[in-house]
Amino acid sequence: MRVTIVREDNFICIDGVKKNVDLSFLSSDIHAIQYNNGIGFIESLTPDEGGEIKKETEIPEWSKIQEVFKSAEEIDPPTENALPNNEELMELLRAERDFKLQQSDVLILKSFEAGETVSPAIKAYREALREIPNKVMAKKLPMPTWDNNTMNLIFENWPSSP
Repeated sequence: MRVTIVREDNFICIDGVKKNVDLSFLSSDIHAIQYNNGIGFIESLTPDEGGEIKKETEIPEWSKIQEVFKSAEEIDPPTENALPNNEELMELLRAERDFKLQQSDVLILKSFEAGETVSPAIKAYREALREIPNKVMAKKLPMPTWDNNTMNLIFENWPSSP
């Protein structure tokens, strides 16, 4: 099951079915939730609105979300005007890149805990992640795209994790 929730837009998409519902019952620090087959990410807003992305296995308030989703009318698929523009696509790309950097922090911590230096492969991976936005803007990598059916960013040029 694929789930996308954007609290401030009162938007839910479950397996391609899009609905506008009242999501005021969700915590006000939740910006968005992405969930796919047992693994998900919650983007929270911090007081400085810098945001934080956390990996989760459960969706908060899931039974209430299902209840309001079932009772709401399905909305029409977004029009061309509703597609994210390049600036928004880059923002989403940077957020996903930041999450991948956070995931790789574990590899660095393991090296430090073992009293070892960080491997060149880990350093190269993290550097490649950091360079992605600049390479996209310089047209050395293709611009990410948007899948309106799943409401997800499509970018197929991520470096392989060591």
